[in-house]
Amino acid sequence: MIHALSFRLLLLLAFLSAARAEPVRILPLGDSITEGGGQLCYRPALAKLLKDAGHEVTFVGPKEAPAGLRHGGYGGKNAGQIAELYAGFHAATPADIVLIHAGHNHFADEQPIPGILRATDSMIATARKANPKVTVLLAQVITSGKLPKYSYLPELDQQLAELAAKLHRPEQPVILVDQATGFNWKTDAVADLVHPNAQGAQKMAECWFRALKPLLPDKEAGFPLPADETAALAQATRKITYKRVGNLDLDLYLFQPAGLKPGDSRPAILFIHGGGWSGGQPSAMAMHCVHYASQGLVTATIRYRLLGNRTASSPADCLADAKSAMRHLRAHAAELGIDPRRIAAGGGSAGGHLAAALATIEGHDDPQDDLAVSCKPGLLLLDYPVIDLVDAWKDGAAKCRKAGLDPAEFSPALAPLAAMPPTLILAGADDPISSAESNRRFVRAMAAASRDADLFTFPGRGHALFTRQPADPHLQAVLGLGTRFLQTHGWLVKTPLPPLPDVKFERTSSTL
Repeated sequence: MIHALSFRLLLLLAFLSAARAEPVRILPLGDSITEGGGQLCYRPALAKLLKDAGHEVTFVGPKEAPAGLRHGGYGGKNAGQIAELYAGFHAATPADIVLIHAGHNHFADEQPIPGILRATDSMIATARKANPKVTVLLAQVITSGKLPKYSYLPELDQQLAELAAKLHRPEQPVILVDQATGFNWKTDAVADLVHPNAQGAQKMAECWFRALKPLLPDKEAGFPLPADETAALAQATRKITYKRVGNLDLDLYLFQPAGLKPGDSRPAILFIHGGGWSGGQPSAMAMHCVHYASQGLVTATIRYRLLGNRTASSPADCLADAKSAMRHLRAHAAELGIDPRRIAAGGGSAGGHLAAALATIEGHDDPQDDLAVSCKPGLLLLDYPVIDLVDAWKDGAAKCRKAGLDPAEFSPALAPLAAMPPTLILAGADDPISSAESNRRFVRAMAAASRDADLFTFPGRGHALFTRQPADPHLQAVLGLGTRFLQTHGWLVKTPLPPLPDVKFERTSSTL
């Protein structure tokens, strides 16, 4: 218990000190193409791109350079030698992100590719030793006209891609950066046909920048979002019919993160819109989907049957659809880039009820579903959820009784909680439906069941905790707290985040 309490106190301090997060530490690692020196290199151009975009970073490494752009570039050294050097200085220069560009300084007749791959594997292991939460950007190296010496580079780049896929882990990402495709040594290299000229250095910088940008939130601007919920929904990468009921197609809007590769296995979140089981649109959760996809997760939101248009005859139909959608994501996880063991559920209001019900309420399954596929979420992110229909949401209780359902049995907060996943609840202190007292009672019940729950209550806010406007500070706070919750449970890599907006909230935890 002492260890759990200490961890929670540290987590609370992390929430309160978010505004003082240090700049992201970037280590450029490689040979003379990274070092520069007498040659041009990408580092100054990359630093300018990052600064102009408002990202706060610091370059780290054992070697000095103008403008504070420290680095680990070693002219004339091959990958094996660089790996040995890195092993010697990694502890003194831990990094949040390591940029690896190494593969030159061999001759083709040496058959160097296996050795380069071993050295690259070693560098990634060293980066993880220095920082267990490190992200590695692994470059496919730039092309060269110095032949036949560098005729092995195309095959090396192909095998580097395979190595990145092999070593990638959601908690320790290895992201492949294709520096080769856009680089033309005929126009982008100096007279030695190897090192970049000014144009080539700019191309390399822009390539690194595109890979870095999703990892580096703007510390001043909060979480960037589309202009409105319609624009957010338009960013869905796919629309999938997850179920057909009679002549009605029920669609799932999938948001896949930038850089998702075949074979990836990312955490995912299914978001369910509110509307009292009677109305609402998938677009209501699209801002959440865009935000968490930008953090590297696969996200989705759904259309489900509703009482208001009589496509649903009971709230149980709404739950059946939510279960079908969750099972669809889990059954198709491999093709969608999802880790089937790590699919969370979230939602607002009645959507929060359905998300929580996935974890707590048995039965109400669609006869079409394969019940061997679990509909249970691994985490819950609930915005002003209606989880107690008996003492809080009277209208919901009446809808249940009309449909022949017992409101108590349809209340996630009143269900057995022994298998409840870690849960985050965000709600207004003056919310009459997701009431502060019912939410605190739920947290106490989670504590009694030795389960993990965090409640953030916002003084002066009612059931409409936030508007779906990008600049709304309460929306930004909800997204920021959700991101920190995911980081705490290891579903997101821990990188510095924008400070939370200056809005008040009170925190209640099942373990504090």
